[in-house]
This record gives sequence, C-alpha cells and structure tokens, in this order.
Amino acid sequence: MAKEGASGDKVYDVIAEIKALGLEKLVPEEGRLGAFARQRWSDKREAGLNDIINHSYAMSYALHSLASFCARDYVSLKGLARFYADRSDRERTCAMELSRYQGLRGGKVVLYQIGQPESEFDHEEKGEALYTMEIVLAIFKVHNEKLRDLNQLAAEENDDEFSDYLTDGFIHPLVITVKKLAGMVTQLRRVGKGHGTWHFDHSLNKRLKKHEVGEEIADSGGETSEEEEDESEAALHADVAV
Repeated sequence: MAKEGASGDKVYDVIAEIKALGLEKLVPEEGRLGAFARQRWSDKREAGLNDIINHSYAMSYALHSLASFCARDYVSLKGLARFYADRSDRERTCAMELSRYQGLRGGKVVLYQIGQPESEFDHEEKGEALYTMEIVLAIFKVHNEKLRDLNQLAAEENDDEFSDYLTDGFIHPLVITVKKLAGMVTQLRRVGKGHGTWHFDHSLNKRLKKHEVGEEIADSGGETSEEEEDESEAALHADVAV
C-alpha cells in the first residue's frame, strides 16, 4: 500500500499495510482452525482436489488388481501385468503429489474408504487382454473428466496458478496416456484372442522389461531369460510355418 509523502512521492509502508488489513486475518491465532499458508484457496477447490486424490488412490488399487490377475500362471499376460503394475505405481505417486499440493495451499487432505475392486476379469468373447485394456481406458477417461471439471472450477475462481499446475502436470500427460491406451485397445481388437494376443503381450513385456517396469508383479510367477523367450518365439513361428 503506497501513501503520498510530503513531497507528493509514493511512500511504501508494508507494516502499516498489514495492520490496516488486520494481522489476525493474515496469521490466525489458532493454526488448527486455518492453515497459516492458506490464501485464496476455496472450500470448493479443496474438496475437489480431495476427490481427485481419492480417485487416484482408487485407480491405483484397481490397476494393482488387474496386474495381479494378468500375472497369474493360467492367465500369463506378463506384459500387461507389468504395464498395469507400472500404472498403479504412477497413480499412487500422483495421489501423493496432489496431497503435497493440497498442503502447500493450506488445505486439508481427507482420505475416504476405497471399495474392494474386482479380482476376476475373464471374458469369453473378448479375452482377458482386450477386456482389461478396455477397463483401463474407461478408468482413465473418467479420471480425465474429473481433472477437467476441477480445472474448470479453478478457471471460474480465477486461480491461474492452480489451473496451470493441473494442466501441465496432469491433464496434458493424461491426454497422451488416453491416446496410447486407445491405440492399444484398437490393436488388441485387430489381433483377436489367439496368437496375436500372445505376440502383443510378448512384445510389450520385452519393451517394459528393458526398463525394469513392473518387476515386482511380473517376476512373481517366475521369468524366463530374454534368450529363452527369443528361442520360444522362434520355435513357435517355425511350428506355424510347418
């Protein structure tokens, strides 16, 4: 707040400014009633962010269930098991990052009960690979809508910093993820349930294994070496040729 001095020049006195605004409003006596850092952080945005946090944890839980299903020895979709396990870890990381931001703005993280996800994903017509991938695509599309709704609220309440945080850190990467998942659904629909699915999963497993993605889940059923996998694939192709 600037005042005019005797010579007509502006004079800045920040202590006088905070006294005029009210020190108790800027720094509450009881921190438990309101965080000291809280500034222009509405109850709506706080609740909306908590919704995203809880939805991210629920996604991680569901993706872990999908990964465990694909890792079973009688399902043996090791590539998808790795992929879903990695996405599960990523969603948990996102939930923790969003929780950090909630505290940064002076909000309170409120965690709710997470329902037990399904554990069986057999589908006679589509097959396990396509069915689980369609589920994952649907989950991420719903999450994308939730993030966009929260971003719209941030825009309506003129919180540019929060809007940029959501757009750059979550919405844009999610758009890319949805596009990739949609492509994987299309590929699985084209290859069918037989050898095409095996080849899709085998290729995915090799790509992710190089980066040690999803090791905890994929290795639970025992892994063959890359040389053994190559020999197995060559033998299969030889049988098909005959």
